[in-house]
Amino acid sequence: MTSESIFVFVEMNGKPVIAGRLSIVQTDKGRLGSFVYGKSWLARPEVLADTVILLHKIVSLSDKVLPMKAYLDIVQDIQRNAVPPRPPCSEDIFMIAAAFLQVEIAKQGAFYYLKGESPEVKETKKLRKLLDLKIYPVD
Repeated sequence: MTSESIFVFVEMNGKPVIAGRLSIVQTDKGRLGSFVYGKSWLARPEVLADTVILLHKIVSLSDKVLPMKAYLDIVQDIQRNAVPPRPPCSEDIFMIAAAFLQVEIAKQGAFYYLKGESPEVKETKKLRKLLDLKIYPVD
């Protein structure tokens, strides 16, 4: 297997900034690539501000109907696909943004939700009203 790496730069304010490293590995089945964001690209103060603004808009529009991971994915996708590209937030930055917005988080099973989004009482066999079959005659 052979591999090669290149650094990816993005022009911001007329200056090149290292966004990360693209590595390509030649395998038996073809070429496989991976991209690792640079720490200096991710640790920018405007990333937190951008994340807070985006998360606030998304939470307001969605009416709290998605798991926390979905909100993180949406914010990161918007940041990656912006023109010009913006650095995506990390999970830590995302949680700081959620804390700043004072978003309440609830847990149900393995998923974390925005409070009010996950059903507080799930319909279970214990909580269901059973249909009284005695009132329906059998022919």
